[in-house]
Amino acid sequence: MLDAACPGKYLAPNTRSNEAAANHVHSGKGILFIVKNYSGDIMNFEMGADLLDLEHQTIVVNDDVAVEDSTFTTGRRGVAGTMIVEKIVGSLAETGASIEDCKNFGDHVNKMTGSMGVAFTSCTVPAAETYI
Repeated sequence: MLDAACPGKYLAPNTRSNEAAANHVHSGKGILFIVKNYSGDIMNFEMGADLLDLEHQTIVVNDDVAVEDSTFTTGRRGVAGTMIVEKIVGSLAETGASIEDCKNFGDHVNKMTGSMGVAFTSCTVPAAETYI
């Protein structure tokens, strides 16, 4: 269902990692990137996709209902709903559906998905000993 993952440790995954992963798993049917709605993630995946000589599509997941779309934000973030989109679209892809059908259905699933994160304590910065 999910052929490659491109994590970043604290920041967005880099462009070359995205390109390398896509080239490694490409089977001739195209690449569908499922990207969380964070500026760095979107930028790096778009740049990586531009380096490819492969058919590709992108779904930008934005399921976080705690953040409203406004002129002051980049919109809703992609959080837990990303996994829902990945699982459902991956299952559709395994049936042999086209990349266009997977993209269109993934966009629909994304629109119908909402989540909200909850924290029980504040975060810690890597290598710091105290909470923020």
